[in-house]
Amino acid sequence: MPTPQKPQSVGGMGEALPHATQQPQQPQQLELPTIPLPPFAPRWPSLRCMDYTALELLIAGEFINVERFRQLTDSTRLPAVVDQLKKLGWPIECQTVPEPSRRNRNRHTGMWHLPKRYIAQVQAVEVSV
Repeated sequence: MPTPQKPQSVGGMGEALPHATQQPQQPQQLELPTIPLPPFAPRWPSLRCMDYTALELLIAGEFINVERFRQLTDSTRLPAVVDQLKKLGWPIECQTVPEPSRRNRNRHTGMWHLPKRYIAQVQAVEVSV
C-alpha cells in the first residue's frame, strides 16, 4: 500500500518567510468628496509616566524597541505602553525586524515608530502654541 505523501509546507514554526518581515499596514480612512477626514486629535498621556516617555521618543522620530525602552525606563513593558498610546489615539506603527540571538537564530523583534506626517502635525501645533 502506498504511503500518503506529506504536503510540503512553506514555512514552519519559527521560520521567517521572505515577505513576512513587516506587519500588514493599518487600514486608512478614504477621503470622500462630501465628508472631510476626521482631524488628528489624540489625547496626551499623563506627565511623569512611561507612556509620556515613550511618546516623547516617538515624536522625536526615534524607532524604539523593548531594549532601548528598558535602558531609559528600567521597564520592558513597551508593548503595553504602545497599546495604551494607541487607545489614546496615537497611530503608532510597528515593523518586525530580525534580531537573532545565540539561542534563537530566527528571533524577530518589534520596532515601534510614529509616521512622519503625524510628527509634523504635532510639531506644528507645538510651535503655534
